[in-house]
Amino acid sequence: MFEIRNITLDDAGYYNGGIIYGGAGFDGGVLLIVSATEEDLESDQSDAVQINPLYGPEQLIFTPKPDLNKYDKFTVKEGDVVGPIFCSADCNPPCNVTWKYKESNGLKDALSQNGILLLQSINRNVTQIICLSRWKTESVEKDFTLDVQYFDDPISYVNDEWMSDRITVDIQERKPLQLSCFVNGNPTPTVRLGKSQNGGTVILSEARDHWSNYSFGTGAQCSDTETYVCSGQSTDLKTNTKAIDVNILCEPRLDKEVEMKTITESVKTRIVIIPIVAYPSPVLSKLVWLGPDDLPTNITTTAVLQLNGVIYKHRIISIISGLEDETFGEYKLLYEGKVLTNVFIRREEYEMSRGHKVVIVVLSTILGITWLFIIIYLLFKKQLLLLHKIDKRKEESHQLQTQGMAQHYDDLQDTDVDNTYTALGRTDQESPYEETL
Repeated sequence: MFEIRNITLDDAGYYNGGIIYGGAGFDGGVLLIVSATEEDLESDQSDAVQINPLYGPEQLIFTPKPDLNKYDKFTVKEGDVVGPIFCSADCNPPCNVTWKYKESNGLKDALSQNGILLLQSINRNVTQIICLSRWKTESVEKDFTLDVQYFDDPISYVNDEWMSDRITVDIQERKPLQLSCFVNGNPTPTVRLGKSQNGGTVILSEARDHWSNYSFGTGAQCSDTETYVCSGQSTDLKTNTKAIDVNILCEPRLDKEVEMKTITESVKTRIVIIPIVAYPSPVLSKLVWLGPDDLPTNITTTAVLQLNGVIYKHRIISIISGLEDETFGEYKLLYEGKVLTNVFIRREEYEMSRGHKVVIVVLSTILGITWLFIIIYLLFKKQLLLLHKIDKRKEESHQLQTQGMAQHYDDLQDTDVDNTYTALGRTDQESPYEETL
């Protein structure tokens, strides 16, 4: 509303009203001021007139203004909230301002009050947030587009069958096998399909897509039994994984990658260790040994052991006992009536082993005798050395005694007999011996 006061003749004319220039020119109210005059007369000034222009919204303003990305979208993570945001419109009388959000199935009312969008939880189906201003029959709206980011758990498929909550699947050997990994997310995640091996993961396929696939071209093999990992990685390096155990059902057969062993326990006993590939593990009761006469034997199969923790590799341990001349020869191991392998039991195996033992005993004996001679020689040599030292000491002692006696004899040659006796304490000479008749 505006007023015009103290009107004069110069104020006569049309007046338009509005909040802006354009509105005053086209949408505002109009006032005509007329001044009537006669010659040498002038009319009195009219009273002041109040004007209340009516106008609808021309633009809407968001406060605060949403921060849009380079694609002019407002980025938000699924589950986060948007708001509060105030949507203002200049209207007279005031406009009715409401908020709505757009999903794939249409528009829905958002929580708002007096033009303020309250906290609104966002899911991946929300594409737009819209402010709507109505004035009489006119309406103006303003929106911003959402970029809702989300990242789902991986989903595994085996031969196009969704594994859902399953963690194990069995596939018949030589049948087609294709693994697929699907990860839904925005932005598009990196999807990998890998195989667990030696404590790590060997990547089989990788794609910057929602899908990653891997096909076993030759069909499923027993060695394909393993844990496979489906994983997805988002742009913020968050990773989700799901593992599934794929077991290949394969019939028992000889494992050619591992050597079969025959251990000679005694003359009449052999222990046979046979490597087998099979899944599931062979059943002991289904194992049968045939002797050289192709008749079942009483050979005992004591155990079926898993090899190095690999579920499809096993060792069958059997004991062949009571061997006689007529029982040496070819033995056959059957599983459910099918031959797994042939084992030749020969006497030469034991004789050769006995020959080795004889050689070892002979060599040990020779070595023992040699050491005995060496010890006797050393003792004898030590004894000779000792005797030599004793003889040498005796000779030295004899030489010393001889030298002493010679010196004493020399001294006696220079001494009077009488003096000698005197020296011996004899005062009288002995009378010569006279024989009395």
